Amino acid sequence: MKRTVSVVFAILILCLAGIMLAPAFIDFSVYKEQAVREVEARTGLTLQIDGDVEFSILPAPRFSVSDVSLRAPKGSKREYLAQFARLDVHVALAPLFQGQVSVSSVTLVKPVIALEMLESGQMNVLTQEIQAILAPKEAKGSSSSSSSLPDISLEKIRIKDGSFSYIDHKSVSDITIQNINMDLSAQSLLGPYQAQGSLFYDGYALNFEFESDAYDAENKILSPKIKLALQPGDLILEYGGVVNMAEEFSVQGQTSLRIENIGQTLSRYGVQNVNGLNTSLETKGLLSADATKLDYKNFDVQLGQDKASGSVRIDFAPFKYNISLKSSGDINFEDVAKGLLPFKKGSFDLAFFGNATEMTLKKTTLKLDKHVFNVSANYKVNNKTSRPEIGLNIKSTLINYDEIAAGFPKTSSSKQSVPEMISSLALPVDLSLDLSADKVIWQKRGISGLGVSAKFSRNALILSGLSVKNIAGASLKASGAIKNISNASGITAYVDMNSPDIHKVAQWFSINSDEWPKNLKKANVKAKFSGAIDLMDVTANISAMGGEVIARGKVSKALEKPVINDLVLQIKHRNMSDAVKILTGAVLNDKSLEKSLDIYARVNQTGQRYGLKEIKGDLSGISVQGDIELNLGGSVPKLKGALVFDTVNLASIMTSNGKKSSGSHNNTKSGSSSARWSKAPIDTSVLHAVNIDLALRAKKIEYGAWPLINPSLTLNLNNGVLKIDDLKAGLFGGDINFSAMVQSVAKQRQPVHFESKMSVKNANLGRLSAALLGKKLLKVSGTGDLNMNLKSAGASPAALIHDLGGQGEVTGRDIVLDGVDVERFARALSEDSKAGDTILGLWNGAKKGGTSRFDTLDGAFTIKEGVVHLNKMDLNGARTAVETRGIINLPNWTLATKHKIIVKGTEDAPSDVPPFEISFNGSLDNPAQTFGQGLLQDYLNRKIQRKFNEFLSKKLGLPSNDNTAPTNSPQQNQNTPQNAENKQPQEMDIEDAAEDAIRGILEGLLR
Repeated sequence: MKRTVSVVFAILILCLAGIMLAPAFIDFSVYKEQAVREVEARTGLTLQIDGDVEFSILPAPRFSVSDVSLRAPKGSKREYLAQFARLDVHVALAPLFQGQVSVSSVTLVKPVIALEMLESGQMNVLTQEIQAILAPKEAKGSSSSSSSLPDISLEKIRIKDGSFSYIDHKSVSDITIQNINMDLSAQSLLGPYQAQGSLFYDGYALNFEFESDAYDAENKILSPKIKLALQPGDLILEYGGVVNMAEEFSVQGQTSLRIENIGQTLSRYGVQNVNGLNTSLETKGLLSADATKLDYKNFDVQLGQDKASGSVRIDFAPFKYNISLKSSGDINFEDVAKGLLPFKKGSFDLAFFGNATEMTLKKTTLKLDKHVFNVSANYKVNNKTSRPEIGLNIKSTLINYDEIAAGFPKTSSSKQSVPEMISSLALPVDLSLDLSADKVIWQKRGISGLGVSAKFSRNALILSGLSVKNIAGASLKASGAIKNISNASGITAYVDMNSPDIHKVAQWFSINSDEWPKNLKKANVKAKFSGAIDLMDVTANISAMGGEVIARGKVSKALEKPVINDLVLQIKHRNMSDAVKILTGAVLNDKSLEKSLDIYARVNQTGQRYGLKEIKGDLSGISVQGDIELNLGGSVPKLKGALVFDTVNLASIMTSNGKKSSGSHNNTKSGSSSARWSKAPIDTSVLHAVNIDLALRAKKIEYGAWPLINPSLTLNLNNGVLKIDDLKAGLFGGDINFSAMVQSVAKQRQPVHFESKMSVKNANLGRLSAALLGKKLLKVSGTGDLNMNLKSAGASPAALIHDLGGQGEVTGRDIVLDGVDVERFARALSEDSKAGDTILGLWNGAKKGGTSRFDTLDGAFTIKEGVVHLNKMDLNGARTAVETRGIINLPNWTLATKHKIIVKGTEDAPSDVPPFEISFNGSLDNPAQTFGQGLLQDYLNRKIQRKFNEFLSKKLGLPSNDNTAPTNSPQQNQNTPQNAENKQPQEMDIEDAAEDAIRGILEGLLR
């Protein structure tokens, strides 16, 4: 390059000198041919003169020639090496007599110079003859090498409408400069020089000014001052220094560059969207360059009002560079790059180095607003893939995403889809990114300890590590890859999250967890995703509160509207009772339900419908299977399906919030309905939260003393109306049919309507009575039927009880009370019994044996306003009968009944015990106490009546009705244990015996 510049410069000087000296030894007007031969002999180039040649001496020497061309040597692509339309030369006459040539003016019109670099690496103008002219010659004596140049001064050289072209045969580059207009003056051929002019290249106009001291031919040094102004672009380049044109070409001098509006300049060069850079740019520094290196040292750069300083070092062989740039204070980005950067101000200290294939950014500090980034990077081109590779390492104590995002300009573009967002990750370079931040703020929420390690390669992404130490108290680790970014396929992802409080995590992601169990705290989530964004294989394992949820299957459109396909779902917990409490808040008061829970289902989704097929599970030892469909497409979810259970053993009822409930009353001693029945409004929201259509079956359901054999029912809940249809099961050797309906309104304090029907056929009365009483007081056998209809309406439990209505019938057959002899009991209470046959004796006998038989039970009752009216409840046997009438007041929790006991005789021997009644009145909280108080009251009334009858008989002589039993009464001959103990007659008043008997009964009942 250095040799080319010096050669071209020397050639131009020699050509001009040759042209001006030609008239001195050639008569062009007469000998054109001779002139052509002379030029060819001296230069080896063919001269062609097609125009006129004029030469005059007076009044001043003048030479003029037109239409001259110089043919290019062989190997050139262009035909002519040089051409011009006209050349006018004016020479001062007087200096010629002193051996000097003073050219007053030279005008060159439309010159065309076409230089070419041949394949051989030699300029086409360097013929052998010209190379010989340019070859250095040894100095003779004390004369300098410059003495060979003629003494010529050039006062003014003007070039009009010239052009210059350069072709490089190797690189096939072609440069053409047009519209060259220039004025040049030189005191001698070695200067000093002055020049100014303009030219046009590739759509740009360049104005230039050139000034230089005389050329130091001995040291081959030129000291120019150059100013270049480029339009459009308002770019001004100035250089002032020295140019060493010796063997080792070099330049050194102050160099400055100014651009009036960098934004407009860049946009003219094809760089768009830089309207924010509507400010000036100016740089100034010391430029040193030679054939091997370039230094731009201690330069200052000013962008608008913002300043920076630095240095640039470039080595050419081999090519490498080292650049440093440091800002002077904060840079105001709003002034110099408004709309381009999300930051308002910042400072930097950059240092990077590299070569032709690699670049390294040393550890650099960037201060941007409140952010401080420590950045290091490297760049290289992969020889195998020819793709640029960038390694970027960023560390920061704080990244406020909210502030950074707010700094970007708002766009009106529509929201990108997930595949479009993923496809935007495809970069034109391969990028390895390592990012770490002590704290990240995202949507006003904090993240601590963020770490990201990712690699973008062609159309792929590898996320080798993503970690978060604290996100709402949870820790997160993730990794994965995308093999094909353009179509979002070949995705693998692994996620592992540990949270001490999953509610806080949900709150961080703006997920409403109010319906989640309150005691659901610690959780671990492990998940794996693989496949394409449109169809993903998912494996997830969620562990929390001693339980585990496992999911394996396919999910379509996982990040938009997920659709589940063939997902295997498994739920496990070490304690089913705890699991129910966690999920619903309800408490299962059943030890048998404290075993493990393990349920499995296969889930598929169609739109808003979720199908749970092949349900199989172990619910604390209870097996279940079936199918369920969940439809979320309506206003409320709808659950439909069928479930089959094995043996279900429930020891107690399910209550809410861990509080035991009787379902109807508390354990207060008061009979007050306000204390017993809650007046709080019934919350029926659950009846409107979901619609249900389920068919349920089981092998057996055991609930305390109530076993249901092969039960089946249909449970239907629709818009707040709950129906239990066609419950069928075996019960106590018989069958039960049950149906019910509960209707509610989705408003507070609105009444709930309730209706039910129940039918029990051929049930074992003994087992039924034991279930009703809660314990087996008597051994009862026989079969019975029960039919009952109930209905009510109310907004609270108290209102439902007060409005309860209905009716029922109960019948029985072949009833045997084993352990109680009702006939003897009746005789003991009767005034016609003997003195020795007491209630105490009857009770002691009942404890040791005794039987009461009844052929039938015939009962009917009605319920109105919560009061059960026993219209009839008759036990009828061959020897005794019991007729019960009365009421049971559920609102007041009391009873008032009368029981007529009839001891039957025969046609030959009528009964010696007249019918009598026993009344019971009191609270239902303690039936035994109520029974004892009623029995005692009845006995006292009968005693008073008997005493009164005796008084009338003795004092007034009226007939007595004491009905003393004859001595030959069959009762005295019964061989009961009591009679065996009392074979010797005892003197005991009947009243005292009765009192003792009653006391014994009460003691037995109250135990």
